[in-house]
Amino acid sequence: MKHRITALLTALSLCACSMPIAAQAAESVNTIGTYNGIEWDITDGVLTLGGSGDVIFQHGFPDEDNAIYPNWGYRDKIKTIVFGEGVTGADAEAFSGYPALETVVLSEGFDTFSAMLFKDCPNLREIQGIEHVEYFNMNCLSGTAMMEQDPFVIIDGELRYCDISESMNIVVPEGVTKICKDAFGNLSNLPYDFISDESQDIEDAKFTITLPETVETIEKLAFANLPALTSLNIPDSVTEIGDMAFFNCLRLESLTLGENVKKIGAYAFLNCKELKELTVSDKKAQLGEDAFGVAFDTERYVRDVVPEDKYEQYEEILKSDPNYFDTILLSRLDWFGSMDYLDMDALSVAEMLGVYSCVPKTQSIRGYINSTAHYYAHETGLHFTAIDDWTFALGDVNGDTLINALDASTILVEAANLAAGGSTKLTAEQMSRADVNADAAFNATDAAIILQYAAYTATGGTDSIEEFVK
Repeated sequence: MKHRITALLTALSLCACSMPIAAQAAESVNTIGTYNGIEWDITDGVLTLGGSGDVIFQHGFPDEDNAIYPNWGYRDKIKTIVFGEGVTGADAEAFSGYPALETVVLSEGFDTFSAMLFKDCPNLREIQGIEHVEYFNMNCLSGTAMMEQDPFVIIDGELRYCDISESMNIVVPEGVTKICKDAFGNLSNLPYDFISDESQDIEDAKFTITLPETVETIEKLAFANLPALTSLNIPDSVTEIGDMAFFNCLRLESLTLGENVKKIGAYAFLNCKELKELTVSDKKAQLGEDAFGVAFDTERYVRDVVPEDKYEQYEEILKSDPNYFDTILLSRLDWFGSMDYLDMDALSVAEMLGVYSCVPKTQSIRGYINSTAHYYAHETGLHFTAIDDWTFALGDVNGDTLINALDASTILVEAANLAAGGSTKLTAEQMSRADVNADAAFNATDAAIILQYAAYTATGGTDSIEEFVK
């Protein structure tokens, strides 16, 4: 009997000990599964993703309570994530806040880092295959050991991402040859929070960027939406500036383009309201459509769009900071933070904003007489300031700093008056400038030379009219 009781107690004891183990096993998280076409497996701290497509939310947006992420399990124990060849992307925040994550291995097709993708992964130090990534969205690597070691992602001389998120003077390392699309997009929330109407202290948020002499290309939207950027140098090594490269840089105050800048893209300086003067040093530089001088009419937008009950409040904000609501430019293009505007062509963006665009009368272009910048200023109605001291040029009869058909027609009219026995309205100085062939008279021959010279400069010719006549 004693043996039976002992055996029974032992059995009960074993059952009691086994119950929590069984309960724990029942509650344990799977280490293998599928999710929206993605196959996953966790082995020894390595999360391997296969299948095809993107890692996406089941529903909802990442900042909403109903957002559901794939439940890999062992979140705090995953040290490595391997993306198989068929996995081409992941939604915002999909791998944010993995405390043990150290290494990420990307497939060749994984070419975009969505917003906050690996944010606050403090031990993430290595991303293999990062050379396949073309676009880095805002805060995608913020709070990682990788960014603490080096705040720039530079691949084959191309600067693709900057993670300095506080105001400072940013110095881009030597050897960088290209500034890629939206490379500084991580700084676009300075000094504004695009979601709330509360501004930060602008003085605390201002920053400058210094580029090395090795930079050759500034791509489309490279410095777009940096409202706190006040100063930037363009090295003489730069040859091309892409479409909308400085779009919405509200407080960029001064900029001189080096002598080697051959091409300036469409709307390159759209809404750079504090950039009163743009200096274009190359006489033959190509300026794209509305490259400079187009701005956002904030007051008109407020009048047309803001509800009446908030109009007075918004008016007061505009008095204290006239540029504050220019962040509307970004929200109109990117309402849900998808960054789709990065893939739009410049003309499409301009058309979306066109109804609220204007040409500020305070902005001007500085360049050489008879340069492409000179003619651009004349065509767009912008003020032109000459780099050289050539105030009155031979052939510039009407004194508008251009040598063109207007000067030729002036000569023909005044020469006809003299031939008919009348008098000319030209001053002695103007008559001297009209005599381009130096034969002591101004007539149809001088007018013809001026028309030929105007055609020459319109096709990129840069010789002075004296050299052209010779």
